[in-house]
Amino acid sequence: CVKTEGSYEEWLTLAKKVRAGNSVISRIMLAASFASVIVQPMDALPFLVHAWGNSGNGKTVGLILAASVWGKPNTGEYCHTFNGTTVGHEHLAAFCGNLPLCLDELQCVKGKHQNKFDELVYMLCEGVGRTRGARYGGLQKTTTWRNCTISTGEMPITTGSSGTGAVNRVIELDCQGEQLFENPREIVSILTKNYGHAGK
Repeated sequence: CVKTEGSYEEWLTLAKKVRAGNSVISRIMLAASFASVIVQPMDALPFLVHAWGNSGNGKTVGLILAASVWGKPNTGEYCHTFNGTTVGHEHLAAFCGNLPLCLDELQCVKGKHQNKFDELVYMLCEGVGRTRGARYGGLQKTTTWRNCTISTGEMPITTGSSGTGAVNRVIELDCQGEQLFENPREIVSILTKNYGHAGK
């Protein structure tokens, strides 16, 4: 899914329109996508940008915009959901390497304890997977990544009981009561046909 499709001019016109709009949150999500690839050259630490708020305010459209910088932004293509295991998220992050990891719908795992979210934040922001033994002795190769994770959900990913380390690694964007885009359907329609050019 990391490829180009459609017109760069159409994508660029839309991106400029979003940047000129009133939503700071949509601009931050787009900026985080570009920032992901300079985390390693700047010798910075991986970080997480999480947009949260009520359903229908355009968070997922913001995630699609961020993913469209690099490739086909559809869910199941470049974008994934939180509906997975910690090991799965670890391998996704490692596969992305320096490109942003885009995760949608935090509420898919809302039945889990908040500590699980903190563990996920620490793991994604450490940039290194767990050390595991190999089946026939020795160690498996440890996965690594240096990128930004961009995520969405209907609730914050950190709370007052979250560890300081988890809180310091997350940029939380409260979207409650804000519409991020004037015409989200039109934007999705454009982005699913025109993508991958800006990050080429």
